[in-house]
Amino acid sequence: CLGPDGSIWCGSYWGGLLRFNPKTETFASYRHDPVSGGGLSHNYVYCVKTGSDGKIWAGTHNGLNRLNPGTGSIDRYDLFSPPHARTRKKKVKIIFEDSAGVLWVGTQQNGLYRFNPLNNRIDHFSHDPDNPHSLSHNTVISICESKEGILWIGTYGGGVNKLDLKKSKMRTLANRPGI
Repeated sequence: CLGPDGSIWCGSYWGGLLRFNPKTETFASYRHDPVSGGGLSHNYVYCVKTGSDGKIWAGTHNGLNRLNPGTGSIDRYDLFSPPHARTRKKKVKIIFEDSAGVLWVGTQQNGLYRFNPLNNRIDHFSHDPDNPHSLSHNTVISICESKEGILWIGTYGGGVNKLDLKKSKMRTLANRPGI
């Protein structure tokens, strides 16, 4: 993704979060430090998103991280604490910021999280086989928002979901093989 200063941010497989400065053609890396336990929560970075506040969000094999590009400081966010966790897996596959500045975090096998970074409020959406208005599958691979404030959520094997943000009501639109 593109940073506020024109830097290019990339996730890598075991190499952490990378920042490329196109003016100087140099790289900087931000990694997990196994000795101190600091830095990123994991060096496998699945997704990167620049927030409306200019901070860089990174989804890793072990959760959600926020990096301040001005200071290099990294904050970790544990969305997966009980009662929100469905499994022990903490793989963040996609990060999306809606028009209200709220983050939507799609995971592998742990559903969808709504996270408000201003107050640290977490809401969890997951598949419930007994509830036709729940998320259709717990692996979320894509998220986007329409001009009408509808969140569209693509899942792995569960089809497409439509979430009306005003009503917090989920509806599965397509749940066929290949969709």
